[in-house]
Parts: sequence; C-alpha cells; structure tokens
Amino acid sequence: MITLLASGTLGINLINHLIKNLTNYGYDKINLITKKDKVGNRGYALKPTPIKEYLLKNDLINSVNLIEIDSFKKLEYDEKKIIENTLRNTEIAVVCDFGLIVPEELINLPKVFINIHPSLLPFYRGPSPIEYCLLNGDSITGVTICLLSKEVDAGKIIIQKIIKIDHQDNCLTLKNKISKQIPYIFDIFFKMFKESRMILIKQNENYATYTLSLIHI
Repeated sequence: MITLLASGTLGINLINHLIKNLTNYGYDKINLITKKDKVGNRGYALKPTPIKEYLLKNDLINSVNLIEIDSFKKLEYDEKKIIENTLRNTEIAVVCDFGLIVPEELINLPKVFINIHPSLLPFYRGPSPIEYCLLNGDSITGVTICLLSKEVDAGKIIIQKIIKIDHQDNCLTLKNKISKQIPYIFDIFFKMFKESRMILIKQNENYATYTLSLIHI
C-alpha cells in the first residue's frame, strides 16, 4: 500500500499518476493524509487543501482513502490510532508538500518512508526552496527523493534530478516544472525499491543551507 502525505500543489501530478497506475504498482488503493479544510481568506467558507480540491474537481476523491488532520500534536486518540495503523500497513509512505512535520515515532512504521523535496539537497532545506533559488539567481534546481528523517530534509539521498531554471521562470512556472518531474522520479525510485537496489547517500552537512517560510502578498 502507498500512503501519500500531501497538501499543496506539488503533490497533484503525483497523486494523479499514482491513481492511474495503482494496478501497475500492485496496490488496490492509495491513502492520502492531508490537512483539514480551513476557513478561506474571504468569508467563512471552508477551503480544502489544493490536493483535495483537485481530487474533488476531477471526481477522484473516491479513488483515495482520505484522512484529514489539523496537526499531529492535536490528534484525538482515535485519529492517532487510525494514522498509526495506516502507516504500519503501508509499504511506501511519501511526504510531498505536506506542510506538517511527521513525528519521529511515526517515521519507522512503514516499510520505507520517503521525502520528495523540490531542491538539490542539502541545498535549500525547509519550506521555501523554490522561492530561495529564484531569489538567489540560481541557474539550476531539482528534485530530491530522500529518506524521511526527524531533522527536516536531512535524510539520506536516494535519487536526484536536475532541473534547469530559465531566465523567465517565476515561482509558479518553476513549481509546475518540478511538479511534472515528480511522477517520473518516483517511478525510478519505485523500481529501485522493488528491486532492492537503493543506494543511500548521506547528505554533506557542510553544504547544507536552509529556507524560511515566506509570506506572499
């Protein structure tokens, strides 16, 4: 079973790909853990996360086992047990643009727990790697699949893909580029995992850089 922990737009192409190819992976259904609906900026209407909104608009919501949480720290007893049982029965758990830090006690429950991060780790750890590489005028960025670790974005690297940044790119266009590559790089990881030929590379802490949350006005 695959469990995807995702909230933002970066996970949309991945969940669409997973739903369409579940039988090829050998699974029946995908679990999606996402954040609960929040009150929108205008009015009091509840707004779902971008990934849930995509599933609703495309009639795919019934293709996933949906689990919604506010935060791991505020879980009710029953909610915590559901998440623990879900992850314990998961072969591959994936964090991608989730927006919450997974507690250490949950990380070892699946057979493998990976993190998909939109940078060439150890560069630009944290919540705003796309914005930072543009602000710094970088010519390349990328996608990293690494093991999930208790330290943010610090797990051993499994695979990386370089992505060119064009001079006309902005946050939206670069995020779209990265999002389109995530299903491709996930499939490479999946093949490596199933064939037991993953090579784990420890990140060089001497090159680690960090990002902070940025407020978009």
